[in-house]
Amino acid sequence: MQLMKSNFNLLIILFSILSLTIVSCDDDDPEVDPISITFNGSSGSIAENSATPFTVTINSSIAAPGDGSVDVSITGANYGTQYTNSVGSASFTASFTQGASFASFTLSPVDNNDVDGDKVLTITLSNPSGLVELGTQTTYTLTIQDDDVALTPINFAETSATISETNGAYTVNLNLDSNPNSMAGGVNVDVTGGVYGTDFTTDPVASGGTISLNVPAITNTVSFTVTPEVISTIEDEKVITFTLSNPTGGVELGSSTTFTLTITDQYTPISAVRAMYDGSADIDISTDMVIRGIVTSINDAVTSRNLFIQDATGAIVLRFTETHSFPKGNDIEVNLNGAQISDFSDLVQITNGLELSAVTDMGAGTMITPETITIEQLNSGSYQAQYVQVENLSFTAADGSETFSGNKDVSDGTNMAVVRTESYAPWAGDALPLGMGAIKGLAGVFSGTSQLLPQSRSDVFDNMPAGSIAITQAITDFGSVMTNGNSTSQSYTILTVGATENIMVSASDNFEVSLDDVTFAGSVMVDYTLSNVGALTLYVRFSPTTGIAGNKSGTITHSSTGLSAIQFQVSGTETSSQSVIASTSFEEMVVGSQYTDTGDASMDHDLVNNPGESEVDFTASATEIGVDASYFATRDMGSGLTDGDFVGVSDFAGVVGAFTDGTQGYQMSDCDGKMRATFDAIDISSFTTATVSLDIFVQSTGWESDDAIRIWVVGDGGTEIDILNTNGMDLDDNFGELEGIWTTLSMSVSGNSSVQLIVELDSNSGSESIYLDNVQFFAGN
Repeated sequence: MQLMKSNFNLLIILFSILSLTIVSCDDDDPEVDPISITFNGSSGSIAENSATPFTVTINSSIAAPGDGSVDVSITGANYGTQYTNSVGSASFTASFTQGASFASFTLSPVDNNDVDGDKVLTITLSNPSGLVELGTQTTYTLTIQDDDVALTPINFAETSATISETNGAYTVNLNLDSNPNSMAGGVNVDVTGGVYGTDFTTDPVASGGTISLNVPAITNTVSFTVTPEVISTIEDEKVITFTLSNPTGGVELGSSTTFTLTITDQYTPISAVRAMYDGSADIDISTDMVIRGIVTSINDAVTSRNLFIQDATGAIVLRFTETHSFPKGNDIEVNLNGAQISDFSDLVQITNGLELSAVTDMGAGTMITPETITIEQLNSGSYQAQYVQVENLSFTAADGSETFSGNKDVSDGTNMAVVRTESYAPWAGDALPLGMGAIKGLAGVFSGTSQLLPQSRSDVFDNMPAGSIAITQAITDFGSVMTNGNSTSQSYTILTVGATENIMVSASDNFEVSLDDVTFAGSVMVDYTLSNVGALTLYVRFSPTTGIAGNKSGTITHSSTGLSAIQFQVSGTETSSQSVIASTSFEEMVVGSQYTDTGDASMDHDLVNNPGESEVDFTASATEIGVDASYFATRDMGSGLTDGDFVGVSDFAGVVGAFTDGTQGYQMSDCDGKMRATFDAIDISSFTTATVSLDIFVQSTGWESDDAIRIWVVGDGGTEIDILNTNGMDLDDNFGELEGIWTTLSMSVSGNSSVQLIVELDSNSGSESIYLDNVQFFAGN
């Protein structure tokens, strides 16, 4: 703060005039001696920001007997910029008149707000005249003390660090450059990320998200500690950001004011271990890598050296060097250091020297609840080693005497799968049950054939209803039918056993059912009192309404309280006045290795193709429309797509079973932010009607509330028309019907002159993945 200093006029206080008695003796006057003048002291000091001027006094030995003067000069500082005085000059003459005993003037420092050190002024008396002579103290030293203190920059000693949640207290150091601060101060550390008190704590304790640090004077460093909380479950890593703010006293913010601490989980997710293996070569593990999971297998049902374990992210098989005795349901930790990831006839496992000593048995845990999946999902291989349940199954070989032992086919009425029971399992000799029911077991595979491996007799049909529905049908494809037309009907029979309620028969879109082959509807009700007595005939017809030419498939489902639902598939081809004017099935794009974004993950940016990696962009060709990919930094994840992810064109059918058109599709997954695919704008100005259609496969997984899929069309004037938008909703709860199957989404875009399709995924997990295929624009007049 510049303190305004007032100039003071020289206050030279003249000696009081004393009467001198002059005795006259004729012509001779008596001789008068001069007075001796000197400074009142030798030195003094004043603060640069002092509001009170400093007074400098020149004393005489006695009252002046007559007039005199002395010159005063001030050196050592600049007049006007570093000090002023009441005289108005650095050099002046002080006068003494008869009778005066002292003279004085004032000096005022100029507060310049600069750190420029103390100023030492030397005030010197010289050149006396009249009845004045110099005494012994003719110089006076005045020190102007600098009130400004140099602020010392404070910086984090490092910008980032990574620790495990089992690391213990981690010390975060802050440096005060090379020169310690001369004055005490303080600084705030603002804390964001993670959950304070749950994921980590600090010392000093953060209050309202801020740590207050005291910075003592004359110190080179201060610090605080961060202590991770050990959480027994597997979690994503936590990224904590510390930011310096509000410096006080002798410190100021330096150039490094942000520090990021990443707290990794003590356990490696099983899904991450599986992701290390792509089937091309065995993976040797040479560092500590600890997984934790629940035992889901028993020795009586699988090879006694094998062990299936599962966590919240996935499951895997462990192959030990000797027989183990870990019971089903126990919670175990396994250090994989020294083992190898490989496969046995396509079943991925940890093997090659995995010792029992690598296991820590944590005791009884919470047994995994089997996820209910379909036969198609089981056969896709995406649930390998997981504990699952498939409903509405019947053993095709069940005849009252055929046993469980070996491979046995099961059917849901349309699809087939294999149930495997080892010959040494206690129930291997039991007869296969008749009827339909649910089967729980481990999802296995042998030489490309998926298997379901029950772990006890109670895993098979333990919830089989008392009654059953039997369908006899030989319905074939309905052939080609114009939009809004009806095919010739086909019939089938239904017979129930033990039904106590009427049976609801429902058809999916584009198909209708009837009890009398006259009145058709989307659903009908069958009288159970009649179906329990004998087979009833029902009718199905194809009645397409989409307006989009192409194959249409559906299901006819039968359900009733106390009975297992049963269904069969139907299909037909819709013909329409609309025809395809633009499309892509991603067949011309180049499949390569994982895509690694070379851009800044903290900034929104366009994505570009990289040599040797799967393409994310495609320029329109004669047969396929183009697509342009981009990335948006919606999450504080740090990596985005820069860590290598499966995005862009893909020919991997392990999750989807097969692509709907050709052998390739377009994938988005593990974006750690938002990935967007923008397709070329399509001119439809010359058409009366137009429709956009695409096939989407949403991987079945534990989607989180902040994950989102949005698919929309931009029409004339920038109008956005949503086809699918899950923003703000839990995808599992609200869009579960999309998971694990291919779904065709379509929408009329008539009335626009140009339309552009856009698809985006916001997610942060490798299993949170969507696949696109068969993008088509239809139009007609």
